[in-house]
Amino acid sequence: MEQTKIGIIGCGVISNTYIRDIQRFYDKLYICACADVDTKLAAQHAARYHIPTGCSVDELLSMDEIEIVVNLTPPQFHTEINRKILLAGRHLFCEKPFALTVEDAEEILQLAREKGLAVGSAPDTFMGSSLQTCNKLLRDGWIGKPLYATANMMSGGVEG
Repeated sequence: MEQTKIGIIGCGVISNTYIRDIQRFYDKLYICACADVDTKLAAQHAARYHIPTGCSVDELLSMDEIEIVVNLTPPQFHTEINRKILLAGRHLFCEKPFALTVEDAEEILQLAREKGLAVGSAPDTFMGSSLQTCNKLLRDGWIGKPLYATANMMSGGVEG
């Protein structure tokens, strides 16, 4: 099976969930590098998760084998890092929010179009174990053919 090589930028708290879930659920993705402004943290993450390279952002973006970069930096850096990823010729997946302003988001989307690159943005939860399990149960027909669905948020969310 051929794997798509990806890089992770940002080794903060949310990166733990992303890395674990990518390694557990996505056989077609291979994390070959993680980067952070704190290169010691990137090296620690690489060692912890058996990722070959922990490095700086610029070093990661210069790695020719990386096709997709996942941006997990704090939101105030998303536009800047998203721009760098696209200018390096890499497809982009960004943790929410994609940008802090509509104008910044439009700029990044236009750059992606000009470069012929794909972009995506969502919270990590679509890759998490609970939704992956639900997806598998639905695909395997455990409950038959769903006709309706409902969802409830029973808390104020993690921000609260």
